[in-house]
Amino acid sequence: MAMAMAMAMAMANEFAPEMSLPTVNIDNLTTAFEAVNHLLQLGHHRITCIAGPEEMPLYQYRTQGYIQALRRSNLPVDPTYIVRGAFSFEAGAQALTQLMSPPPRTLFCHSDMLALGAMNQARRLGLHVPQDLSIVGFDDIELARYCEPPLTTVTQPRYQIGREAMLLLDELQGKRVSSGSRLLDAELTVRGTTAPLNKREK
Repeated sequence: MAMAMAMAMAMANEFAPEMSLPTVNIDNLTTAFEAVNHLLQLGHHRITCIAGPEEMPLYQYRTQGYIQALRRSNLPVDPTYIVRGAFSFEAGAQALTQLMSPPPRTLFCHSDMLALGAMNQARRLGLHVPQDLSIVGFDDIELARYCEPPLTTVTQPRYQIGREAMLLLDELQGKRVSSGSRLLDAELTVRGTTAPLNKREK
C-alpha cells in the first residue's frame, strides 16, 4: 500500500483562518488606515471605496482600516460610499459608475486593477485624475508605475514575503515552527493620482 506523504504548506500574502496554516502577510488593516489617512491629510472628507469580495478575510481587514480612518477623523461611515466587486479592471470601471451620484472626489481601492479600471472609466466620464478625482490603489503592480498619471498605491514587500515564506517552509520541514504567522510592513508610495482638495470644492 502506498503511503501518503505529508506536504509542508505556508500561505504568502493571503489569509484563510479556516485552514490553520502558517502565514506571511502584511498588516492590511493598518496599511489601509494609512492609505485613507493620506487622503484625509490632503483635505478630502468624502472618501469612497471600491472593495473586494466581502467573504475574504484579507479584504475585510482593508475595509476595517478604511472605516477606522474615517472614524478617527470623526467622519461618518456611509455604506453607499462602499461598492464591492471582483478584482478586475472591469469591476473597477463598473464600481466607479455606481458611485457617480454625486461624482466622488476621492477613491480608495482594494487593488491596483480596481484602481486602474476606475481611472479609465473616470476619463470616459470626463473626470480628470487627480484634479477631479484622487485615487489610491493597493499592491503596487508593475502597471501602477506606468499608467498616466502613475498610481499612488500601497507597496507590498514582495521579495521579503517570498523569503519569509520559504523560511517558514524550511522550519515546517524541520518541525521547528515557533509562530503561526509573520506580519511584515508595507508602505504607501505617493505618485501622481492624489492631490489636495481644491478649496472651492469643500
